[in-house]
Amino acid sequence: MIQRLYIKDFAIIDEVNLNLKPGFTVITGETGSGKSILLEALGISLGAKADKIMVRDGSQRAVIETEFKENAFRRLISNKGRTKAYRNEEPITIGDLVKANKTTVDFHGQHDQQLILDVNRHIDYLDRYCHHKKDVVYVGEIFQELTSLQSQLSYARRSADERRDRLELLKFQASEIDAVNPNIGEDLELDKEYKKLSHLEDILKTLQSVQNQVNTGDNSVIDILE
Repeated sequence: MIQRLYIKDFAIIDEVNLNLKPGFTVITGETGSGKSILLEALGISLGAKADKIMVRDGSQRAVIETEFKENAFRRLISNKGRTKAYRNEEPITIGDLVKANKTTVDFHGQHDQQLILDVNRHIDYLDRYCHHKKDVVYVGEIFQELTSLQSQLSYARRSADERRDRLELLKFQASEIDAVNPNIGEDLELDKEYKKLSHLEDILKTLQSVQNQVNTGDNSVIDILE
């Protein structure tokens, strides 16, 4: 059950702190006294959509806290439109907030019978009515096993495709090598030739420099010998 509802700077509410006792609680009041605002705030604290217009005029943010026996939830709404949610003082996404409270609180109003109108839960009602609890557990176990086998099959197929692609690549590389028809030790000779050719430019520059010193300039070797 809800033990406490705290609301601050929400809609027309300045600040209210409701400590609820075990049992049936009735909140009464004339039209416009704020009963629906309390319910709206409660829904927002548990994951309902929030909007910046819900922040009280002149306030920076609205704060709504709902405490249960096991959990405490807090929702902050800024006047810029940003919202934050917490469960037991730990940050939580809005999606996780909704999941955590999907079966905790059910709102019943003119158009708000949430759980009973949720088509995803109709099968649960039918199974419960037909006393199919054991069958539901058995089908759930079979479904998990089927899902696991499907995952294994998908992995095996991907592995087979990868092996086939790898084999095709190796065959192509082998055919390219056969076309070259290399000799034993040829790779070493080619490596030596590559190293020699890679230094060819440096060798040519050195020879050109020597030639210039021999033939040209005022202090060339030829001039000195003459």
